Amino acid sequence: MSTPDHETLRALGQVQGQLNGIADLIKETSAATNRRIDDLKATMDDRFQDHGERISRLESNERATAIKAAGIGAAAGAASGVVGQLLGALVKFKIGG
Repeated sequence: MSTPDHETLRALGQVQGQLNGIADLIKETSAATNRRIDDLKATMDDRFQDHGERISRLESNERATAIKAAGIGAAAGAASGVVGQLLGALVKFKIGG
């Protein structure tokens, strides 16, 4: 084989080796990126699940508070009505008696 052919084959071998190295590097980078994406997805899924549970608990507490407030309001209204009736009866009793 002549020297120019030998040099060409050697240069092609170097190029092929560099291309193989670049391809391996791309595969490693891609695999690392996919691992990071999977980790991020798992973390976000956990956080969203935690937020969902917290929101459900807050909604439940809000309903309970609304029911309590309605009950207290009804009791206060009933008490106010009773006091009004008692005062009305007391006034009639004092005026009439």
